[in-house]
Formats: sequence, C-alpha cells, structure tokens
Amino acid sequence: MNHQVVVAVDGELSARDASAAAAHRATDGPVDFHLLIATKEASASGLAMLGMRPGDTFGSAALARHMNVRPAEDEDQSGSGLGEIMAQSASHLRAAGGGNVTVSITHGDMLSGARNLVETTGSQEVVIVTEPGRYPQFAMPEWTRKLSVYLGVPRVRTIQHVE
Repeated sequence: MNHQVVVAVDGELSARDASAAAAHRATDGPVDFHLLIATKEASASGLAMLGMRPGDTFGSAALARHMNVRPAEDEDQSGSGLGEIMAQSASHLRAAGGGNVTVSITHGDMLSGARNLVETTGSQEVVIVTEPGRYPQFAMPEWTRKLSVYLGVPRVRTIQHVE
C-alpha cells in the first residue's frame, strides 16, 4: 500500500507550493496524495447550496457532476473557476510528487476538512499550505504536536504559500 498524504491548501496550489509540499513528505516511496482545497468565501455560498457544511469535504467526481465539468484527475480538463483551480492544483502536485492525486474541496474550517479527509483516506501525514499569518498559532511552540493529535496523524508539516 502506498503512503497516504493529505495536502491541505488555501485556494490554488501553485507549482512552487506543490514542489515544497512534495518535498516535505515522510517517505521517498510511492505516495497517494489527497489534495484538499479550501475555498474562498465567495465559493462557500454555492457549496452550502449543495448541502455542504463548514469542514465537510466533497470529492472531485461528485463535484464534477454538480458543476458539469470533468473530474480534476483528467489532465486535459479545461474550464474556469473552481474546476480549473482543482485541475491546475492536481496537475502541479502530480508533477512535483509523482504519485496518484485525488482532489476534494472544503469550505469554512480547513483543519476540520483535513481531519475528515485523514479519517476517510487513512492518511499517515498532513501537509498544510497556507497564506502567511492565516494561522498565527502555527508559530507557537508545541502547536505542531497539538495539530498532529487533532488530525490523528503522526506527522504534520505547515508551509507558507511560496511567492
């Protein structure tokens, strides 16, 4: 079985973010990445109309049915908005990490969404990519250990979006 890694990101995962996230994984062996994209507030109202609550996760195949787009795993997906962000982010992570990539979205609390995704995927680690200052508690001593306990994984890495 491949090593399971959740990569939780605020918004879009750039190619540089993906390289940093892939470099922070705990193993050099085969990896399955579970990319969790936390949507911006403007997208949250549309997700709420689909029945999502803050912290819920929604997989790419189900999202594609509601948005009438192809799933993000499809390399040549084109479009705009959330579907394009999903496709581009997955493509960047796939290129950087060399593993399988599935995409889910969440709105509201990214950490609750990551916790739900860890539970459903059996992931052993979480990499959080976020805007500088979004979670100031990440800089506090002992926070990574507390976050590891909350998420239910032995390894958590936090990185800031790479400019």
